[in-house]
Amino acid sequence: MWGRGWDPLLAQDREGALVKIMNETLDGDYQTFKAESGKYVRDNFFGRDPRTAAMVANWSDDQIWNLKRGGHDYQKLFAAYTAATQKNGRPTVILAKTVKGWTLGSHFEGRNSTHQMKKMTLEDIQKFRDTLHLDIPDEKLDKYLPPYYKPAAESPEAKYLAERRAELGGSIPRRRSKSRPLAMPADSVYESVKRGSGHQEIATTMAFVRMLKDLVKDPALGNRIVPIIPDEARTFGMDSLFPTMKIYSPHGQQYTAVDRELMLSYKESTSGVILHEGINEAGSVASFTAVGSSYSTHDEPMIPIYIFYSMFGFQRPEMLSGQLLINSFVVLLSVQPQDVQPLMVKVCNTKMVIHICLRQQILQSLLTIQHLLTSLATLLKMVCVACMVKIVRTFITT
Repeated sequence: MWGRGWDPLLAQDREGALVKIMNETLDGDYQTFKAESGKYVRDNFFGRDPRTAAMVANWSDDQIWNLKRGGHDYQKLFAAYTAATQKNGRPTVILAKTVKGWTLGSHFEGRNSTHQMKKMTLEDIQKFRDTLHLDIPDEKLDKYLPPYYKPAAESPEAKYLAERRAELGGSIPRRRSKSRPLAMPADSVYESVKRGSGHQEIATTMAFVRMLKDLVKDPALGNRIVPIIPDEARTFGMDSLFPTMKIYSPHGQQYTAVDRELMLSYKESTSGVILHEGINEAGSVASFTAVGSSYSTHDEPMIPIYIFYSMFGFQRPEMLSGQLLINSFVVLLSVQPQDVQPLMVKVCNTKMVIHICLRQQILQSLLTIQHLLTSLATLLKMVCVACMVKIVRTFITT
């Protein structure tokens, strides 16, 4: 809260007079003090009590003015962060008292108009340079185009920054366009889908779930697959994934599930695979972004499968995936006949958009597993999960 300059004053404050004034001074007054002068602070802060006035009686106005708030004292900040990093089993809050516009000169510091002002005067620039001890001569200071300051590569500042960055794992963000390849699953992974459903017509969601469960079991590829579902898993009959793949929770199952006696009950686990985000599109898109771009940011290629109800639109995940180099599957679920329209296979990097229709009467003529695998014309109109064999291979080899 208070810089080192206050320490000797607080040490003298045996009767608590200074602490009392500190606690009773309003935030608006503290702002005004830094917009005025050292004499103003002497009269209106220390001058409230004879005991505090005596503490600074031999101080100059400049000394009083240079008393810093704790958030601008580097040693106090370092000590606070060092204490905060010590393991004590509890969260730590650092209260850093600062001044708006600090070091920017009298026209900015402590002023309500700080955020509206666009330019500094030459006098402000000179004071800013002096306050920060920047090695820039007066002749290079231009109020219209002040120079940038970059410490030399061998300077203590540059070395310190480089050391800290190296300790944190290198420069970020670092984006790759290519990552290490993933191993192809064996043909046996697709055997259940290749066999088809015989004379029984099944929903494409069932085919998708069957395919996904088999892919996740693959020893080389399985731990790279991340299903992301914003609250629609059970709605679309995907709860059969819960017992085996489980829903990820950093704390595991913390409550008694209402459907605990069912075979397909809701199961959370610290080792869960499914990211079931609840009614949280923003969280789902955030997970989708992190997983889909991990090959680029962390050199860890993952395969997110973003599964959501088509009535909510796919503009957000689709737009983000193109802008952020995301490799993914985007799966749209729909239940209304009018939702099922010819949908092109859209490829951006190695991303596929898959449309799954759940309406039984639509499935009767087109969507048996065997028919999907053999009818290229159908696949071009509506990409269904039964063609995941080709899509997954395309994704991995690309």
